[in-house]
Amino acid sequence: MKPRSHRLLVAVVVGSLVAVAACGSDSDDSPSSGSATGADGTETTVETTAPSSTAPPSTTTALTAAPSTDDAEPADAGSGGMVEVTDVLGTQVVPVTDEGLFALDEYTGLTLLALGTPADNVNAFLGDDAAVAVMENAGVTVSQIGPAAPSVEAIAAAQPEMIIGVGHPNSVNVAELLAEVSPVVLTDFHQSWDEQMRLLASVTGTEGRAQQLIDIIDDKIEQTADAVEGAGLDGATISIIVDYGAQIVASGPDTLAGTLVERVGLTRPDTEGAEASATQDASLGPFIVVSEETLGAHDANIVLGPVGKFAPASINDNVLRNTAGGAIAATPDADVWNANTPLAAYWILTDIERIVSGAPDRTLTATEVVAVWEELTQ
Repeated sequence: MKPRSHRLLVAVVVGSLVAVAACGSDSDDSPSSGSATGADGTETTVETTAPSSTAPPSTTTALTAAPSTDDAEPADAGSGGMVEVTDVLGTQVVPVTDEGLFALDEYTGLTLLALGTPADNVNAFLGDDAAVAVMENAGVTVSQIGPAAPSVEAIAAAQPEMIIGVGHPNSVNVAELLAEVSPVVLTDFHQSWDEQMRLLASVTGTEGRAQQLIDIIDDKIEQTADAVEGAGLDGATISIIVDYGAQIVASGPDTLAGTLVERVGLTRPDTEGAEASATQDASLGPFIVVSEETLGAHDANIVLGPVGKFAPASINDNVLRNTAGGAIAATPDADVWNANTPLAAYWILTDIERIVSGAPDRTLTATEVVAVWEELTQ
């Protein structure tokens, strides 16, 4: 997918974003989506292309070895039999277990925590500080194993019963070696967060909890749509542009943010719509290249210029960005708005509610991440 892990150089930034920023919360896959596990249990496989790697994370702690089971009765097929799944590695039969989990990235670690089956260890390399903060607050061990690829030796030392992650090339490239340690399941990051969650739920036996979380966010979508309509903004245009310094991109209609704003009744300028997205280089995934010269073509009723650690300056500060004429301007958290997790979905919807309700200067901040998480997972 895309600009999620915006790194040091713009080329790396956009490449990484494409790698992990995938699609939105609708069940429609992005143009290059991979395998899916539906609510009815059916599996489908689609080709997926692995994007470039990302830079190292900021959190480093020691790995936690799973408790020894030498003296315990052996579990029958993990904690509940076997299940056939189709992921980016193909179709395979794996044990259903909610214990001894190793998450290869923070997206997966956060989703497992939401499902009530926290991983014993999480390798954080996608740059999602919000996810890391939530997991560390919950007592999950977050480890830095290596920016290029997970350390097979370190993972083996943790004695996991199952290794789970998104199908980032860092993980795909060592999947065969990891499979010698324990079963490996890799979701397709081109899929929406809820599709990926359903796959993780199927291997952890938490399908009911997954549906509960999906329902919570569906309710939040309805609540936000009511706020949009109540503010007289149903059908209003919204522009979402992030300035990474050497690269300016708009969140296309297939990003998580792009799908959510449409589901709550907002529309996009033609320059940020499906047609514009279809003409982009495939390496950018759902993001659309923007130049200063074309900023005027992105005018909208609501103009968002997200800021974050990889995008320190809001595009709304650019003199060519039209924030006058009654436009509502806001600068939400770029790192969360470019993520693809249940937390990101709930966060974006909360921000939209605040923006349309007359508090564009009160979009969520990092200090509120734990409170937002608790509201989502109540």
